[in-house]
Amino acid sequence: MLSKHVAANQKDWDTWLPCVLLAYRSAKQSSIGLSTFKLMFGHEAWLPAHVALGLTDKEPVRLCTEYVAELEKQQQQAKEIVDIQLAAAQQQQARNDGSTTVRDYVEGDFVWLRQKAVKAGLSPKLSSPWSGPFRVLKCFENATYKIKPVQGGRVQREHYDRMKPCYTCMLSG
Repeated sequence: MLSKHVAANQKDWDTWLPCVLLAYRSAKQSSIGLSTFKLMFGHEAWLPAHVALGLTDKEPVRLCTEYVAELEKQQQQAKEIVDIQLAAAQQQQARNDGSTTVRDYVEGDFVWLRQKAVKAGLSPKLSSPWSGPFRVLKCFENATYKIKPVQGGRVQREHYDRMKPCYTCMLSG
C-alpha cells in the first residue's frame, strides 16, 4: 500500500505509514473474514467517517469486569471463526495449487510488465513492480509476446508470467 502513495523519490514514506496501518488493520482480511483490529479489541475500529455519520456504539461505557468478560467471549468466538475461515482458505489454496493457466493475450491487448530491477538508490519495497502500459504486437507459441510501450520506446519480447492485463487501457483505448 505504501508504494501507491509515496513520492517518486520515496522520501515521504514515513508520513503515509500511520494511514496505511490504519487501513490495513481495519480492513476485513479475506482469509479470516475479520479485521485484525476486531481480533485484538473485540469490535471494529471507529473511524472518523463512522463518527461523522453517527454509526458508533451509543451504549454507555460498561463496568470493567463486564467489558473484560464480553471481550473474552468475543475473542473466543473470533478464534472459532478464524479457525473455520483459515481451514476454508487452505482448502481453496490446495484446490488452486497446480492449476495455473497461461493467460492468452491477443495482438492489440494492453498489459503491464513486471520490472526486473529498481532504480539505484530507491527501495524495491516502495517501488511499483509494474511498468507500462504496453501494447501486444505479436504472439508466439512458447507463451512469449512482442510488446511495445504505449508512450513510445523499444520493442521487447517478454514471457507471459511477467505480464498482467491493463484493464484501464482496454476501457479507454
